[in-house]
Amino acid sequence: MSLNLLNEVLEACHAPTWSGNNDAVDLVVEKGSIVFDTLRQLQSNNIYAEGFSNAKIQADFNSNKAGELPLGTKFRLRLPRIVAECVVAKNLADLLSVDSATYREPRSYFLVGLEKAGGSFCYAGDASLPSAPALIKNYHDAIRLWELIKGQAEHVTPAHNLLFFGLRRTEIAPRFTIDDLGDKIALSDIAEFIRNADRTKTRKEIFHSILSEFLRDQMPDRSYSYLLRQSELFARRLKEGLAIYLSNYSPEKLSKDAQVKHLELAERLEKIIGGIEAKSLTIPAAVLFAIKEVTFAGRWTTLNVIILISTGLYLVAMIIAHCSQISILRLLKTTISKTTAELRDQGLDESNPVLSESFRKLENRQHYCRIGSWLMFSFSFVPLLAVIYAAFFSAAPEPPTYLIKLAPTNTVQIIQGTDNQGASSNLKTNPPPSSK
Repeated sequence: MSLNLLNEVLEACHAPTWSGNNDAVDLVVEKGSIVFDTLRQLQSNNIYAEGFSNAKIQADFNSNKAGELPLGTKFRLRLPRIVAECVVAKNLADLLSVDSATYREPRSYFLVGLEKAGGSFCYAGDASLPSAPALIKNYHDAIRLWELIKGQAEHVTPAHNLLFFGLRRTEIAPRFTIDDLGDKIALSDIAEFIRNADRTKTRKEIFHSILSEFLRDQMPDRSYSYLLRQSELFARRLKEGLAIYLSNYSPEKLSKDAQVKHLELAERLEKIIGGIEAKSLTIPAAVLFAIKEVTFAGRWTTLNVIILISTGLYLVAMIIAHCSQISILRLLKTTISKTTAELRDQGLDESNPVLSESFRKLENRQHYCRIGSWLMFSFSFVPLLAVIYAAFFSAAPEPPTYLIKLAPTNTVQIIQGTDNQGASSNLKTNPPPSSK
């Protein structure tokens, strides 16, 4: 790649003199000539040579003529500082000072010098990393770890800070220095925890909880630095958190918890069923009482009004009881659905008898119980309708008739009925005293 040609240019010159903001270097050719083509190829990476000390050389270079820079020639290289394209930096610390270089991996970059290791380094893709110094590898691991954490964040601010919300608000700013890159970063362990497809939701909750606790005492500007220095400890806590969760939610324990929850929900449903049964027993009693005591076709008699009010109040009580039962049944249905969903998320298999049989039967019972509640509610209108019909729409009963007959056997026969139908009874009378 043409960016590597910059190393040839620097080796042919005296030690570079950097400008105030490190976006240019002043060079003097002293170890060997530099051909124009080398400088022109660097322009594809936005590295431009200018300010030649010899005017003729400057004119020949600008005219695209062939030539070279002889010994003693002074010139300036204008350097790129754009992370999305190319960066030429004095060293790694200078690279970290470039905007967005702490949270975005540069497309390509050239470090003129390296802290501790010495020499230069050119990055032109992942193929450049296997032979890179440990400090450079740690830098790229730090950027990739930031991308992993960013994928778990609940909000990203315009300043690229990461926000996590849970038991407490946690904010992480994308700031770190080369001092935070001295130790190997546990990128692979953290990535394995996050990217594992098993229990994704649970892993995310554990990650948020551990991260919030881990950075509890850190300010946002120092949070990521601390995380990089203690990455192995953080990775270990993630593994421990998952292990503790799995021990608390083992298949056996999950199955027992599911059975307990099923019994609790079944007990609540039994109470509702008991209420429906009690309602079903009161309806026939109310009907019998109303029909027995009401005066047929009596309309607004005192007794009819009292019975009418009583059956009306009975209907109101049944409506209130029905609304309460329907609300509880609706809440119970939601609770059953949430409970089964939580058990599935926690890892309980769909074929487990508790889910496939017990909770399925509980859902069916809840459904039938709802139907029964609506049936009892519809029958609750019967006593009031019966009273209204008997008092206002039924025919008045005919009064009974009585017929007394004297039998020659000194008995009295009383006949009650209409249309030659009725009941009869014989009464024995004492014979009159005989005359002597």
